[in-house]
Amino acid sequence: GAAEKGFKVLYVGNEDPPASMMLRVLSRFLRKPKAEFMKDPEASIKEAMRRGYGNVYFKEMHPGTYKELRKWIEKLNPDVVIIDQIRNMHFKSESMTINLEQGMIATRNLAKEFNFVSVAITQAGDSATNKIVLAKEDVEWSNTGVAAQADLMIGVGQNEDLRDKGMVVLSF
Repeated sequence: GAAEKGFKVLYVGNEDPPASMMLRVLSRFLRKPKAEFMKDPEASIKEAMRRGYGNVYFKEMHPGTYKELRKWIEKLNPDVVIIDQIRNMHFKSESMTINLEQGMIATRNLAKEFNFVSVAITQAGDSATNKIVLAKEDVEWSNTGVAAQADLMIGVGQNEDLRDKGMVVLSF
């Protein structure tokens, strides 16, 4: 949505292969499944570019560090930075919980310094398994660390019944 409105978006991925990320985003711009837009890739790319796909900059960081993230933010000067999965980046190696919290703090500080909107994606911990409504405590053992750095947290909950129906519950 931000890219369609003309904003520059830096999408940092460190979990899925870059081609998969790009195809997923391309599918969203075209509002079509991959199989459908692959019938005429050239026309599909042109249509996606018309809709703002060219405003999305993909950067694979595997796993990624603060220094590397900062370099790309300085280079691109984005309006929005999406980090998918922040828990996989290396900020502090003492523990996963400390790394995740330090990643959130670093991202928030970069957003403040460079004036961009940050979106940090992470997965919930084991406590969220088969849970419909998620709470802040479900993010990697974090009661306040991650939550204190986020202006908004959105939990995606699902149990077996909802999974069978292809549905999820969003908790804000």
